[in-house]
Amino acid sequence: MNSLFYAKMAVSNIRKNKKIFFPYIIMGIFSVMMYYMMVSLMNNDGIRKMPYSDNILALLPIGLWVARIFIVVFLFYINSFLMKQRLKEIGLYNILGMEKRHIAVMMFFENVFVFITVFVSGMILGMVFSKLMFLILMKMIAVSSVPKFQMEMTSVFMTGRYFLTIYFVTFLYNLCKIHLSNPVELLRGTEAGEKEPKTKILMTLIGLCCIGFGYYFALTTKSPMAAMNTFFIAVILVVIGTYALFTAGSIALLKLMRKNKHFYYRTGHFFSISGMIYRMKQNAAGLANICILSTMVLISISTTVSLYAGIQTTIAARSPKEIDVTANLSDYEDTAAVDEEIAKINEAHQVTVKDYTAVHSMGMITAYGGDGKYTLADGKGLVIADEKQGVYMEVISLDEYNTVCHTGETLKDGEVLLYTQNKELKGQTSMQMQIGTAVNDYQIASYLPEPEMDFGLQAYSGAVKCLLVVVPGKEDVQKWRQQALEAGNMQNLQYCVQYDTNLSKQESQKLTEDLYRIDIESAYVEAENRYEMAEQLYQIYGGLLFVGLFIGILFLMATALIIYYKQISEGYQDKKRFEIMQNVGMSLTEVKKTIRSQVLMVFFLPLVAAGIHIAVSFRIIQMMVRMLAMGETKLFGMCTLITLGIFCVIYGLVYAFTAKSYYNIVRVKA
Repeated sequence: MNSLFYAKMAVSNIRKNKKIFFPYIIMGIFSVMMYYMMVSLMNNDGIRKMPYSDNILALLPIGLWVARIFIVVFLFYINSFLMKQRLKEIGLYNILGMEKRHIAVMMFFENVFVFITVFVSGMILGMVFSKLMFLILMKMIAVSSVPKFQMEMTSVFMTGRYFLTIYFVTFLYNLCKIHLSNPVELLRGTEAGEKEPKTKILMTLIGLCCIGFGYYFALTTKSPMAAMNTFFIAVILVVIGTYALFTAGSIALLKLMRKNKHFYYRTGHFFSISGMIYRMKQNAAGLANICILSTMVLISISTTVSLYAGIQTTIAARSPKEIDVTANLSDYEDTAAVDEEIAKINEAHQVTVKDYTAVHSMGMITAYGGDGKYTLADGKGLVIADEKQGVYMEVISLDEYNTVCHTGETLKDGEVLLYTQNKELKGQTSMQMQIGTAVNDYQIASYLPEPEMDFGLQAYSGAVKCLLVVVPGKEDVQKWRQQALEAGNMQNLQYCVQYDTNLSKQESQKLTEDLYRIDIESAYVEAENRYEMAEQLYQIYGGLLFVGLFIGILFLMATALIIYYKQISEGYQDKKRFEIMQNVGMSLTEVKKTIRSQVLMVFFLPLVAAGIHIAVSFRIIQMMVRMLAMGETKLFGMCTLITLGIFCVIYGLVYAFTAKSYYNIVRVKA
């Protein structure tokens, strides 16, 4: 037999098995397209030359590595489904006289044709849509001037090398599978019966324990900093628990349903449950994968969308005014030198100053011991036995508070005013501040409403509890600072100047550059600009959204195809059983009802489990989002609900298509 014969045979096989080859090819094309577009963005010199491009260039490789791992795992996973359906066909070739080396040549041509179709089609689509993806990314990161779009052969070679390796390794794997099997095993490969699996009590308990501990961490974590540490532990536990429960717990559940005679002995339920019990051993991994992938899609998209949607809130919180100059002083007397330098630079840039505020404060991390008692470290660093005790405290004098907040509060000696959003820090009538060995006792005159200025609290509010302390005079602030210095704890007196200007974006940024270069011996000066902060946040959160959507779309495609292949695989297994049932009197209506019952049970179980995972993890993810965004926490809830709704609609469409394909396989025409 010559090569042309095997090539024609390979093409014929692909056509005859289009139901299982077509989705495999579509996923391959989609993977090549997405991979190429991501690589082309990473290799784009225009992006590298953009201001603050380090932010986006740090995020794109993360998305690419996730895609690399995911694509190779998923293509191998689909290949196993495909090969399982073709075992009988390949075994028949073997029985009819084709040696395994002939089958290997035929499969080689199949692999070559699939790879060429996938790579060429994927590259064409990738090149067509790469500029669109580039423009979408530029829109997300809100660049002022879009760099030139470039297409490089380096990206083509990188993509080709990666996918050629995947398909070559897949081919070798398939050859090994065929070589190690005898013709009889191949002929019976798709029909091998499954013994009724035993109820695995230990694995079920392990699954329940892992899920329980994972949920416990998610529901009981109170500190945002602790949330960052425990989230990944909770994720690992939930993933392990999900696989264990779908493997062992699902069998236990189905057997309990079988014991319910009123439920089990119905036409649809009887066939569905009995069939699922025998196949659950091989189905469990697929169902668990669907559940985990669905959860990842929902978390990645809802989280990144909420971060991006809250950018303006974050900008307003972090930079309420256009110019923000912060000077670390050693004494109040150094203020005049800073004011003089700022005035000179404003005059040089012909700035019309608007809404000018200037305030001294001292910020420090303290440990809250309850009953209004706070402690600062003694120079060895603050040791907090429980991180929930951490409180960021900002101290300001009464006269400056009244000036910047336009209030008329009064205080007596030994009194303070407090502002906090944290309920645990409210309700006390007195306050004690221990700095080293010095103890400062105050009576709390009142708790303040939210002030016009946040005094830097917003930057810490996502990580720890925050407290604003208004003391009677500047001498109290200076006294606390001196006590801290004596205790070996460096605490700077911060002088914060904020104002708006009449300048354009470019002029404002140049002004900030000059302000940042202020050089005073007794003060360390830094300057920030709202425009620059906005650019950086859009690059970070826009890049996160882009990567989140990229990964989410890949996971969504994987979820749909796993469901499709799983149902198609089961359809071929159920075909003969449905034929027997119809031959003994089961009507087409009853067949449809049975199919609907079986598909609904299997199809929506992972979605329900994913929904529970999202609901439980909502709180801990919200903490982490708040640390990053510093914005409204309600926004994350709204984004999660919208994402879940859209995902359910897409999931339902996949269900409708899958149920129809399954029915077309198993039905017997009258």
